[in-house]
Amino acid sequence: MGPGRELKRNLTGIPEPNQGPEPESERALTPTAASRFAQITLACVWREYPNKMDHILHGPEDVRSPKQLHPSFYGCFDWHSAVHGHWMLAKLLRTFPDLPEAEAIRAVLDVHLAPERLRGEVAYFRHPGHFGFERTYGWAWLLKLAAELADGDAAEARTWSARLQPLADAVVERFHDFLPLMARILPARGFRAWVKPWLPELRGSAVLIPVRVSDRSDPRIVHLDGLNLSRARALQTLAAALGPRDPMGAELQMASHNHGAAALPQVASGQYCGEHWLATFAVRLLEAWPPAAATRAPDRPS
Repeated sequence: MGPGRELKRNLTGIPEPNQGPEPESERALTPTAASRFAQITLACVWREYPNKMDHILHGPEDVRSPKQLHPSFYGCFDWHSAVHGHWMLAKLLRTFPDLPEAEAIRAVLDVHLAPERLRGEVAYFRHPGHFGFERTYGWAWLLKLAAELADGDAAEARTWSARLQPLADAVVERFHDFLPLMARILPARGFRAWVKPWLPELRGSAVLIPVRVSDRSDPRIVHLDGLNLSRARALQTLAAALGPRDPMGAELQMASHNHGAAALPQVASGQYCGEHWLATFAVRLLEAWPPAAATRAPDRPS
């Protein structure tokens, strides 16, 4: 195994596709994987440039730097990546409070969630010319960060949560303005009956096959790594809902494993256009996968 492949395996705990099933202790969000994901994102959240702005100029006074416009979430190439990068760091700190990077994570949250900085973020959202800013993808990640901090038991988490609340309130107002009705969630007991008619269409479809990423230096093409990670989580969620006795559930879990095996080693590709955001989606996947003892690559259904 070459040094590059060894680094990727150390990062993710996942073998590359077609390398055979991994040991039962792998395929999990371990402290080692969490530490390396944290390192990737810690290198991004302070980094102001390069930066992809989503900003309308109403006059010369609006010509400002990313950090001036967004004092809290100016890093990680774009606003929503900065927000979900902070979510990931907060999530890892709560899950693994003894991480070697814990103090660095606390420093990020202390500085970027300072009241004076967040007042600047709130002011940006309340500006009448910014009503569509980050609608709705970035909004959802901001509320995800707010929920993560609210779930924390530590005093520092409660402090960060209270500081973030005015921005969360501003985002909720935007949602209420944008959505005439709240989404209706299907009851869990009705989910299987609802999803069953759709499952035959999945068998043999391209959705169950990881997407090939041809050029990770291309900021658009590299989003296919994110697609593989998101699909892996979605397929795992479906498999869990169907249960281990359902043959389709086993097939979906295998597809989830294959997507994760294709994408997780690429989180640390050395290309900033992927590294500034992929670690968040890797953490989202690994927290959804079952405990290590239950996560051997499933046998292929007959």
